[in-house]
Amino acid sequence: MGKQWKISALFWLISAVISASMIKGKPLPTLEGIHEHLGFFRKRFSTWGISFNLDQALGTALVVIFIGMGIPGELDTARKNLSFGAAELSEIPDIQAARWIESHVNEDAVVAARRVPLVYHYAHRKVIWFPPMTNAELLMAGLRKHHIRYVIVIERDFNYYRPPDEYCFKIVSDAYPEAFRLVEQEKQVRIYEVVPDRPS
Repeated sequence: MGKQWKISALFWLISAVISASMIKGKPLPTLEGIHEHLGFFRKRFSTWGISFNLDQALGTALVVIFIGMGIPGELDTARKNLSFGAAELSEIPDIQAARWIESHVNEDAVVAARRVPLVYHYAHRKVIWFPPMTNAELLMAGLRKHHIRYVIVIERDFNYYRPPDEYCFKIVSDAYPEAFRLVEQEKQVRIYEVVPDRPS
């Protein structure tokens, strides 16, 4: 059982005891009441010229324990950040898509993507945000209005914006199946070309 489960179990156990005491009408014990029954808590200790009681010692110990538990995780994250290089960057789907755009698409092409700054940095193309919207008509109108030529769709493990981009794109592509052409697909990345409107 993980630490989080143990802490949660302890929290709910304490909550249950407090709730049961309140239901029975018994007053909850106060810190002063505990101190009166346990004189040991009021006793002061002195070491290295520092005077403290048991409450202060326990509080300090808890702080030290929590800091000690947190430091290894922070150090692990720092090590990963320091070792994060070109190999790791090449695995990020948005960067993969942006690099494909840079090497295959005209410089004046406009691209729609969810992670605008990242795609712009690596693709060196104008990028418009692909919004988390489920209205196919509005999505299509926005693509046409901004003269979007390519849409980047990523199947992500975690989506900050909901609904995910693949879900939103499916809605608009189902409504306008002739408006899109798949031009690149690799792992989590799909890139669609927006087919220009045919003159009526």
